[in-house]
Amino acid sequence: MRVSRSKSTYILAGLLAVGVLADVALVRSGLIINVTPSMPIGLYRLSSLPRRLHDGMIVYLCPPSPARNLAMAQAAQGKWLLTSPRSPCPSHLVPFLKKIGATPGQTVTLTMRGTSIDGHLLPATAIKRFAKNGQPMIHQKPGSYLMGPRQVWVWDNSSPWAYDSRYWGPLPVANILKQARPVLTW
Repeated sequence: MRVSRSKSTYILAGLLAVGVLADVALVRSGLIINVTPSMPIGLYRLSSLPRRLHDGMIVYLCPPSPARNLAMAQAAQGKWLLTSPRSPCPSHLVPFLKKIGATPGQTVTLTMRGTSIDGHLLPATAIKRFAKNGQPMIHQKPGSYLMGPRQVWVWDNSSPWAYDSRYWGPLPVANILKQARPVLTW
């Protein structure tokens, strides 16, 4: 059976409308669906941030502004990150999930082979020298970083291509929008 072009357009528009309505309904109910490799794929519940952040906490965050961060500018230009005019982030980059690795007062040691927090190596945190397209990746300079009073270091090891503080550096606490807890992931 062949569907006419006009019917296909209506079907596509209808599916898009249903997707937008589902997205709005999920966000209003405090739920998001993660389909990025930044954390395990699945459904997450968002909630207010506690008074104290801690390592291991999953957060929903605005990435650093590409206007002020070379690594993020590279990611935006390479379309490694999604944008949306509805994004709550000043740069219109879509927020995403990461784990907090270090909080204020902790020391991060970054080498090409991995990231250590207060001397404890985080698994699968080696810096990728090249992007999937072969382009050299901008990353933080190896060395030690003491997290300031309003900074955290975020990371993830669920994908070898996770894009996190190894590349763009410490994240201002003000960029964290919500705490996230997995509801159903795979």
